[in-house]
Amino acid sequence: MNDSDAALINRLNAAITGLQWISESDYPLAVVYWSQPFASMTTEQLLQLTNHPLDAIVTQKDLDTFFAVATQPQRWHSATELADVQRYQQVVSTLKQNLTDLGVYCIGSVTIDIYIIGKSQTGAWLGLTTKAVET
Repeated sequence: MNDSDAALINRLNAAITGLQWISESDYPLAVVYWSQPFASMTTEQLLQLTNHPLDAIVTQKDLDTFFAVATQPQRWHSATELADVQRYQQVVSTLKQNLTDLGVYCIGSVTIDIYIIGKSQTGAWLGLTTKAVET
Protein backbone atom coordinates (compact mmCIF):
# COMPACT_ATOMS: atom_id res chain seq x y z
CA MET A 1 0.00 0.00 0.00
CA ASN A 2 1.24 3.44 -0.97
CA ASP A 3 1.96 5.99 1.79
CA SER A 4 -0.65 8.44 0.44
CA ASP A 5 -3.35 5.72 0.47
CA ALA A 6 -2.32 4.74 4.02
CA ALA A 7 -2.53 8.38 5.14
CA LEU A 8 -5.98 8.77 3.58
CA ILE A 9 -7.17 5.56 5.23
CA ASN A 10 -5.92 6.88 8.58
CA ARG A 11 -7.78 10.20 8.04
CA LEU A 12 -10.98 8.37 7.11
CA ASN A 13 -10.70 6.04 10.10
CA ALA A 14 -10.27 9.03 12.40
CA ALA A 15 -13.22 10.83 10.79
CA ILE A 16 -15.65 7.92 11.12
CA THR A 17 -14.73 6.70 14.61
CA GLY A 18 -17.97 6.47 16.56
CA LEU A 19 -20.22 7.53 13.67
CA GLN A 20 -23.26 5.38 12.95
CA TRP A 21 -25.19 5.29 9.68
CA ILE A 22 -28.80 5.73 10.74
CA SER A 23 -31.56 3.74 9.09
CA GLU A 24 -34.12 1.44 10.64
CA SER A 25 -31.05 0.01 12.40
CA ASP A 26 -27.82 1.87 13.06
CA TYR A 27 -24.55 0.53 11.68
CA PRO A 28 -20.94 1.70 12.01
CA LEU A 29 -18.90 2.87 9.06
CA ALA A 30 -15.67 1.12 8.08
CA VAL A 31 -12.93 1.85 5.55
CA VAL A 32 -12.54 -0.41 2.49
CA TYR A 33 -9.47 -0.63 0.25
CA TRP A 34 -8.73 -2.51 -2.96
CA SER A 35 -5.37 -2.05 -4.64
CA GLN A 36 -6.61 -3.21 -8.07
CA PRO A 37 -6.08 -0.34 -10.53
CA PHE A 38 -9.35 -0.60 -12.51
CA ALA A 39 -9.90 2.26 -14.92
CA SER A 40 -13.44 2.49 -13.56
CA MET A 41 -15.46 0.48 -11.08
CA THR A 42 -18.15 -1.65 -12.65
CA THR A 43 -21.02 -3.23 -10.78
CA GLU A 44 -19.66 -6.67 -11.63
CA GLN A 45 -16.20 -5.84 -10.27
CA LEU A 46 -17.65 -4.47 -7.05
CA LEU A 47 -19.84 -7.55 -6.57
CA GLN A 48 -16.81 -9.78 -7.03
CA LEU A 49 -14.62 -7.71 -4.70
CA THR A 50 -17.29 -7.76 -1.99
CA ASN A 51 -18.20 -11.45 -2.42
CA HIS A 52 -21.80 -10.76 -3.43
CA PRO A 53 -23.63 -12.88 -6.00
CA LEU A 54 -23.30 -11.46 -9.52
CA ASP A 55 -27.10 -11.24 -9.76
CA ALA A 56 -27.46 -9.12 -6.60
CA ILE A 57 -29.58 -5.99 -6.83
CA VAL A 58 -27.31 -2.91 -7.07
CA THR A 59 -28.52 0.68 -6.93
CA GLN A 60 -26.10 3.54 -7.56
CA LYS A 61 -26.51 6.93 -5.91
CA ASP A 62 -24.84 10.30 -6.13
CA LEU A 63 -22.57 11.08 -3.16
CA ASP A 64 -24.26 14.37 -2.24
CA THR A 65 -27.74 12.89 -2.55
CA PHE A 66 -26.79 9.91 -0.41
CA PHE A 67 -25.29 12.05 2.37
CA ALA A 68 -27.89 14.87 2.20
CA VAL A 69 -29.78 13.83 5.34
CA ALA A 70 -26.59 13.30 7.34
CA THR A 71 -24.95 16.59 6.30
CA GLN A 72 -27.85 19.04 6.60
CA PRO A 73 -28.36 20.59 10.06
CA GLN A 74 -31.95 20.82 11.27
CA ARG A 75 -33.50 23.20 13.82
CA TRP A 76 -34.52 20.28 16.00
CA HIS A 77 -31.03 18.70 16.16
CA SER A 78 -29.46 18.39 19.59
CA ALA A 79 -25.87 19.52 20.14
CA THR A 80 -24.70 15.92 19.68
CA GLU A 81 -26.63 15.57 16.42
CA LEU A 82 -25.21 18.88 15.14
CA ALA A 83 -21.70 17.64 15.96
CA ASP A 84 -22.42 14.47 13.95
CA VAL A 85 -23.64 16.60 11.02
CA GLN A 86 -20.32 18.46 11.08
CA ARG A 87 -18.43 15.16 11.20
CA TYR A 88 -20.36 13.83 8.22
CA GLN A 89 -19.64 17.07 6.36
CA GLN A 90 -15.93 16.48 7.05
CA VAL A 91 -16.17 12.86 5.85
CA VAL A 92 -17.78 13.97 2.57
CA SER A 93 -15.19 16.72 2.15
CA THR A 94 -12.33 14.26 2.73
CA LEU A 95 -13.77 11.84 0.17
CA LYS A 96 -14.26 14.58 -2.44
CA GLN A 97 -10.81 16.09 -1.93
CA ASN A 98 -8.94 12.79 -2.18
CA LEU A 99 -10.88 10.49 -4.50
CA THR A 100 -12.15 10.64 -8.06
CA ASP A 101 -14.95 8.66 -9.70
CA LEU A 102 -16.84 8.69 -6.41
CA GLY A 103 -19.98 6.65 -6.24
CA VAL A 104 -22.35 5.08 -3.77
CA TYR A 105 -23.35 1.49 -4.42
CA CYS A 106 -26.23 -0.07 -2.47
CA ILE A 107 -26.29 -3.85 -2.74
CA GLY A 108 -29.36 -5.87 -1.80
CA SER A 109 -32.80 -5.05 -0.50
CA VAL A 110 -34.11 -4.69 3.05
CA THR A 111 -30.65 -5.22 4.60
CA ILE A 112 -28.44 -3.24 2.24
CA ASP A 113 -24.66 -3.29 2.02
CA ILE A 114 -23.46 0.22 1.15
CA TYR A 115 -20.11 1.04 -0.48
CA ILE A 116 -19.05 4.69 -0.88
CA ILE A 117 -15.94 4.39 -3.01
CA GLY A 118 -13.66 6.25 -5.37
CA LYS A 119 -10.26 6.06 -6.96
CA SER A 120 -7.17 7.35 -5.16
CA GLN A 121 -4.19 9.08 -6.78
CA THR A 122 -2.45 5.70 -6.95
CA GLY A 123 -5.34 4.07 -8.84
CA ALA A 124 -6.49 2.04 -5.85
CA TRP A 125 -10.18 1.99 -4.96
CA LEU A 126 -11.11 2.93 -1.43
CA GLY A 127 -13.78 4.53 0.67
CA LEU A 128 -16.34 3.51 3.23
CA THR A 129 -18.81 0.73 3.81
CA THR A 130 -21.81 0.41 6.07
CA LYS A 131 -25.24 -1.18 6.13
CA ALA A 132 -28.80 0.10 6.14
CA VAL A 133 -32.12 -1.56 6.86
CA GLU A 134 -35.01 -0.36 4.73
CA THR A 135 -38.35 -2.13 4.93
